[in-house]
Amino acid sequence: MDKPVVITEDRYGAPIDAALQYCGGGVGLAASASPAPAGGPQIDPHGTDTTPMAPSTPAAPEFQRNAFAPGILAAIACLAGIALVGHEYYLAVQFVIAILAVIVGWFAIQAGQWWWAPVMLAIAILWNPFYPFAFSGPWWAAAHIAAAAAFLAAGATVRTRRNPTR
Repeated sequence: MDKPVVITEDRYGAPIDAALQYCGGGVGLAASASPAPAGGPQIDPHGTDTTPMAPSTPAAPEFQRNAFAPGILAAIACLAGIALVGHEYYLAVQFVIAILAVIVGWFAIQAGQWWWAPVMLAIAILWNPFYPFAFSGPWWAAAHIAAAAAFLAAGATVRTRRNPTR
């Protein structure tokens, strides 16, 4: 018959009480070669190591929001565009808003939330730089604000299930 293994120190090199050997309290403590935490191990009166473990890595979210960043960028462009209406740089604002509307609309279609597609199509048409509409005044400023709100709402609600194979 084999002689029983006697463990004389725990995984941090601290001596184990002989009474714990017979209670099973010291079994398996020497198997780990990890260094002792600052201040040494925390052993309760029963010999159990209660040193806190490192936090585990959180699980990946189940959904992803592909339209979130383009929605925020488009909302910023809409609000900045209010100040640039009639200015030569407004053409760049129109390009940015129209392109981001198409991108957010495409992400909405991919996510199966098709109701955002007509909204984004309308924004892309109204802010298109190729055949621009000659809008101005407080109604056009309100349209910029409404478009910014639509971009933020779409960015926050359009989501797709993550593909675990990637």
